[in-house]
Amino acid sequence: MKTCFTLPWICLLTPFFAFANIEDTAKVKYDRLYAGISFSTVSHHIYYKDSKAQDIISSGYFAPLSLYLGYNFGRNMRVQAGLAYGGSSEKFSWTPDNKVFHTASSRTNVVALPVTLQHVMFKAFRRFPVYATGTLMPAYGISQTEYSQSENGGTAEISNITEKGINTFVTAGIGINYKISPRLYGQVEYHALKHNLTGRNSFFHDWDQGFTGLLHFYKSVGIGLNYKLGME
Repeated sequence: MKTCFTLPWICLLTPFFAFANIEDTAKVKYDRLYAGISFSTVSHHIYYKDSKAQDIISSGYFAPLSLYLGYNFGRNMRVQAGLAYGGSSEKFSWTPDNKVFHTASSRTNVVALPVTLQHVMFKAFRRFPVYATGTLMPAYGISQTEYSQSENGGTAEISNITEKGINTFVTAGIGINYKISPRLYGQVEYHALKHNLTGRNSFFHDWDQGFTGLLHFYKSVGIGLNYKLGME
């Protein structure tokens, strides 16, 4: 699986590194309305009903990149809703009998609608407020799979499979905010829970769930950048 997320990491983490050089260390203050962008390394897997491609190749993976609008209810509670996109691709070949050459490839594109609720838990940490976060995310995915067999240089069979479906996911965790400028503040989150509410939750195919140690932490991180749409 190859998920493209290098560019979002660079764009979203650059303000965080710049923060260390900013002399203004004032406390984080939230505005009523804000817009933001976020990326999660948590890999989600859409399961299609009566899938024909699942026995050939694992498809339906994505890690969401989201654009959203948020609203603060006072100083402790906020809700945000947005639009997310993600996708993945996979290709491999095998020759079980050293005679027939099998090739399979898959490409997945997903559009999702995440709705997130955040609650600030520790008011004392005003420079780095700690909050709990939970997201409900319906996701619509399209996976295209191609499978072929060849022997002695000639192609014996070609199959093209297109699958579409909707799964709803829930994630939950904790995060911190940090100030960048009077209008900008960032966020770093650890997502401790991921669950597919309408599809399967397979430890065999959802291999990210089986990671341990630092690799498990790396695949459970969310980062974001928020822009205040009004002044404090």
